[in-house]
Amino acid sequence: MAGWIGLACVVLSGIVLGRWSCAPGSRRSALRWLVWAVVSTGVLWTTAGSYELRKTVGLALMPPGLLWLALGAWAAVLLCRGRRRQGLVALIFWLGIGAAGNLPLGCALLGWLERPFISIQPLSAGPFDAIAVLGGGVAPGPAGRAEATDAGDRVVLAAEMARSGRTDYLVVTGPVERVRNGRTVNDAAAAAHLLMRLGVPSRQLIPVPGPRTTEEEVAAMAALARQRRWRRLGLITSAWHMRRALAFCRRAGLEVEPLPADFRGPLPHNGIRNVIPQGDGFSAVQHAAWELLGGVLARMPAGPDVVRRYVDDSHAVANEPATVH
Repeated sequence: MAGWIGLACVVLSGIVLGRWSCAPGSRRSALRWLVWAVVSTGVLWTTAGSYELRKTVGLALMPPGLLWLALGAWAAVLLCRGRRRQGLVALIFWLGIGAAGNLPLGCALLGWLERPFISIQPLSAGPFDAIAVLGGGVAPGPAGRAEATDAGDRVVLAAEMARSGRTDYLVVTGPVERVRNGRTVNDAAAAAHLLMRLGVPSRQLIPVPGPRTTEEEVAAMAALARQRRWRRLGLITSAWHMRRALAFCRRAGLEVEPLPADFRGPLPHNGIRNVIPQGDGFSAVQHAAWELLGGVLARMPAGPDVVRRYVDDSHAVANEPATVH
């Protein structure tokens, strides 16, 4: 709290000094700003602490922070010189960048998306005939070795569910894509290999390569469930992604129990560094915005090409052995 009080004092004093510097006949403004910067550093050092101040300065010197500060300074100069229209435009862009990269805002939006699933205890659920593990948690590395991504908790939870006897099968999905060096990247196979390294027997794994989107993953799972006559199904994906995934399941007539992983809503820290737009903030805001937009699209009728593609292929998928080579 002391750090935020110190920051408020610094901002208010900066506003007062800015208005003073804009006054007619004002002189030695450079010296006054230098004194303000030194005093402000001391205030923040005292109230927020040296660690938090170093983190804040470091983020301010990163490209998003530098751009944000420069745009704010430009808006202040334009307004000071009476160029209100241009100053307001610059101010709007400054506010927009600040909001797009604001970590507390992104975490709040993700937290809202995750709220319905906070109380679910996946390791107390089941048993299931099968659990679908949506793609995105694993990707092949440069040497071909399967590596967990920032959503890798999906795969960790899947391994825990399988090893604790909560499911007969894990259905792992993901796209098959060609990368620049000509290699073919199979995310579903990569996920299966990582699960085997985590102790899941290959006989419990059913990789379904091909689906590129959540809609296609759900369509593939629905076709496979009908062919194998599975009755109780679980769905593992990131908690912030679960609303959209369940919307696609409802549209496909697929009944599943949500098994959330990868919660990102809790704010990792509440220091003054959070005022600076940062990479984690842009990522959180974009993830939330993407899910909100996707949730709207998930309520629209399914495209016939998506349904036909996986219904037609369901016989081949269902008859594949539940092993990975």
